Amino acid sequence: MVKKLMVFMAVSTCFADILTDSLISGAGSLASQLATSSANEAIALAKNKSQCLDYCKPKTLVRALKVSGSRAQALLPNSCKMACDNKCFMTQINSSFSTKIAANNCEDSLRETFNLDD
Repeated sequence: MVKKLMVFMAVSTCFADILTDSLISGAGSLASQLATSSANEAIALAKNKSQCLDYCKPKTLVRALKVSGSRAQALLPNSCKMACDNKCFMTQINSSFSTKIAANNCEDSLRETFNLDD
């Protein structure tokens, strides 16, 4: 009986070590996959933002938002940078290649981005 118990304990310990090693390597693999996925998402986001900035026309954007005068002049220098941080606008302009269409389709969220809801 004692021999059977010792064999059982030895086998159980060995199995536990194998299981632990497998779980640890699996967790490492999962962490690696998550890191790769996050890096790929960051690269895609940077590419989309770069394209957005290329397509964006500041004057068209400000006009589409119906902003004029000194407020428009203040918005112009950074309008595309701010608009391209808006997910709706970035998605729309990258699919339509049109500042006006993207601004019209995302007017509500852009007005919020630019704090224009006075």
